[in-house]
Amino acid sequence: MILVKIVEQNSLRLVFSRALQHPSFFVLLGIIVVLFPFYLFGLRMLFDSKIETLTCQKIEPKQIDCNLEYSYLVKFIPDSKQTIKGVTAARMIRKTCPDGDCYHIQLQTSKGETYD
Repeated sequence: MILVKIVEQNSLRLVFSRALQHPSFFVLLGIIVVLFPFYLFGLRMLFDSKIETLTCQKIEPKQIDCNLEYSYLVKFIPDSKQTIKGVTAARMIRKTCPDGDCYHIQLQTSKGETYD
């Protein structure tokens, strides 16, 4: 169905113009086009962000074992888990990142292995 609107009417002329059937559709489409890049950026941030969780437990007076678990930010989905046995030392290293300072933990084991 085509809707028309009378633009000019007199004894000599009758001018028609097509009217928009659903102007709200075009407004909604414009909003979607403007907001879509922000939506994609938000999704990327959620799925690319990872959480590292370090949990250490003293097993014996001189033995400490740690579990290092990586998970995604969205719904805390576990990605991988690593067990580090015989931890003898831990250091926190401060680095400069693009968005400010970052802190990194380095573990050393009784076998001389280093985990970053």
